[in-house]
Amino acid sequence: MILAVVGREGEISMPGRAVPSIAGAICCLALAIPSSAQQVQVQRAIISQFVERSQRTEVWFYHAFDQNCGLIRGFNVAIDRPPNHGSVSLDKVERVIDESFINTRDSFENIQRVRGCFGRKMPVIVLHYTGRQGYSGFDDLQTVVTSADRLSQRVIEFRIGVQ
Repeated sequence: MILAVVGREGEISMPGRAVPSIAGAICCLALAIPSSAQQVQVQRAIISQFVERSQRTEVWFYHAFDQNCGLIRGFNVAIDRPPNHGSVSLDKVERVIDESFINTRDSFENIQRVRGCFGRKMPVIVLHYTGRQGYSGFDDLQTVVTSADRLSQRVIEFRIGVQ
């Protein structure tokens, strides 16, 4: 399992490395399913994407900011099912907030909030995938993002087509 923890000061600790994986063609599905055991709200999503073989490719990025465009610290990103045919990494980078931060499934209010932050820089965690040399086919991996208050999780399954 790869775990990236965004700490209170914005640092990322990753006490592991990711192993092989791939994902393909853009498609999302999200369901909210409350967990009765811990009262944790769990959302599930499936993301598909095609990548070029043997090339390091960004397949997703994670971010969290509040209504005043301030960074929300303390959320965890973990790779709980690594890929079989490639490798993944979680990397902290600075990114300017733009249209790519908008989730079209969000409420109108949340989309407007994101638009109000356009042009500001924010640290994000980028998920990179690299297919194994010479491999072409399909791969998958799964990440779990846990909120800072530990009351919600987002489980994201990535299906990667390596061409």
